[in-house]
Amino acid sequence: MAVVRIFVGTVFGNAQQVAEQAMKLFAQAGHDAQIAIPEQAEFIAEGVDLLLICTSTTGQGDIPDDLVPLFVSLRDTLPQLPGRKAAVVGLGDSSYDNFAGGGRQFIALFEEMGLPLAQEPLIIDACEDSDPVAASRDWLTELAGKL
Repeated sequence: MAVVRIFVGTVFGNAQQVAEQAMKLFAQAGHDAQIAIPEQAEFIAEGVDLLLICTSTTGQGDIPDDLVPLFVSLRDTLPQLPGRKAAVVGLGDSSYDNFAGGGRQFIALFEEMGLPLAQEPLIIDACEDSDPVAASRDWLTELAGKL
């Protein structure tokens, strides 16, 4: 059993719905999965195996307001989290210049932190997939199986 913490950044609720589905799928696979308060203390808490970011993108490729403080805190301190892995689900719209910028910023930050990804990030394009919950199901199920 793995301990999974899910951090959500959303504006219209799509990333939240993906996170709720992730929590259910991980639980069905026998893992302890919870949606966490997006604060650094929660992110660096001991005993966590996987840190999952589910985020939409706002403005010009920006991270949603509810995840900005976590991102800034991590960027400013670059905590080392040996033995842990991360995963990213980034939602966006490819008709914008900075497509899925919220998720891509976390991917770059995790690389800078030396935090390995458990699998390739999932980038969901609203122009191609109108239902991000359905679009993320197989990816999340695969991730749960790797833990």
